[in-house]
Amino acid sequence: MLFRIAALSSILLQAFTADAAAGAFDYDHVELWADMPGSECNGKANSPIALYTSDCTAPQADYKFTPGTCGIDNYDFYVTKNGVQMALDTAASCSNPTVKIPNISSTYTHLQTHIHLSSEHSIDGNFYGAEMHMVHKRIGDDTSSMQYAVIGTMIEPTAAANNPMFEAWLQRWVAALKTMTPTVCESCWGAYPLEAYEQNVYQGFIGKDFWHYDGGLTTPACTEAVEWNFTTEPMQISVKQYQMLTELILDTRIQNDDDTKCKDITVAAVSGSTSRPPQQLNGRSVVKYCSFS
Repeated sequence: MLFRIAALSSILLQAFTADAAAGAFDYDHVELWADMPGSECNGKANSPIALYTSDCTAPQADYKFTPGTCGIDNYDFYVTKNGVQMALDTAASCSNPTVKIPNISSTYTHLQTHIHLSSEHSIDGNFYGAEMHMVHKRIGDDTSSMQYAVIGTMIEPTAAANNPMFEAWLQRWVAALKTMTPTVCESCWGAYPLEAYEQNVYQGFIGKDFWHYDGGLTTPACTEAVEWNFTTEPMQISVKQYQMLTELILDTRIQNDDDTKCKDITVAAVSGSTSRPPQQLNGRSVVKYCSFS
């Protein structure tokens, strides 16, 4: 189908948000990303990549997800120029969610989650409606493992009913429009009820199979320091939720610098995509971990 700890430095935050200082990029000119200062976008271990269905290529092993004590109200929600994002409030006094990847010595702490419109990875040559990335940072200085880890999944609008967790996120992204700077002067969504939700950000990943490979960020500077982990099972949302996601990303407009008119916030391609195309594998191995639970 067609379809990021309080101690975190500003450089790290920029690396994963659409508003990076190096962020003068768009999705109609991805070929220019390699020319940006400090860019690794022409490296040999870039992401995303094309993934393919296969049997397990490693002994059965489960990812160890620890949900922590942070609830949905400990996260800040944003509509950004290349998608939507939720990031842990740096003032939150709760324990972060963490993940332990099979055969990787480090533990990674969750920093933020963002969504690209139209998928970046492909599976068996197929693209999906959207792709979600849960971005993590390595705990400690074990240089035998990458500095970052991403837990990724496809999103497809095939659910017969609204996905409850995704609905809670949508409500908070809509609410975020009221507090954005510059001021949002045009959007498709007005009042939307904000309901309580008991969130475990890993609830859709526990007990699932994953592809694993070494790669990089999928926005400039494409830093090649990411342990990629991509689930074989898409997150399912309703058609209505997908429509709302699309409109939040593509149709949100902010006040222009001269305050005379509105301008689009998005840097999406003309096609509506906020996704980088798959990159060459260049001899890297892709391991498939199958759950035994």
